[in-house]
Amino acid sequence: MTISMGVQAVSEAQYGRMDECLWYMNRIAATLHRTLPGSINEMMPDYGCPVQAWTIYSLTVPLIMHMFGITPDAYHKEAIISPALPTSWKEAKLENQRIGSNSYDIEISRSGGKTIYLIKSQEANWKNIIRIKRLSGKEYELNGKTMLATGDDILLTGTENQIRF
Repeated sequence: MTISMGVQAVSEAQYGRMDECLWYMNRIAATLHRTLPGSINEMMPDYGCPVQAWTIYSLTVPLIMHMFGITPDAYHKEAIISPALPTSWKEAKLENQRIGSNSYDIEISRSGGKTIYLIKSQEANWKNIIRIKRLSGKEYELNGKTMLATGDDILLTGTENQIRF
């Protein structure tokens, strides 16, 4: 069933095993359109009820919460972004991700040992943090200015920020 595969995908992501998570997500996505256009099947490969709310859980939770690493707190107007992409992904883009009254665009690209994050927020009065594991003590570039990390969190200001590692 896609729900059990989805739980396994989320579990893999929670332990930072993004390549394994992606394997499960790809198996679930392969059922798309098999019995109903635009729907993922409840049971794999092609039977069961084609319309189940939990089937989207298998893809959205790992993708939004773990790969893009979005932890929202709309009540306090805060968002923590802690991306962790599968190794095979050289770029990823998420557009118009709603959190409360705000909306985010997040772009990630990797090339030649460098990673670039572009994070856009519609509203400037939110507290946005990008969290990168094992960043402390390393240099990074924030909006063109070279900085030395004192921890794993970088406070982002304004509505558009570019971070390079």
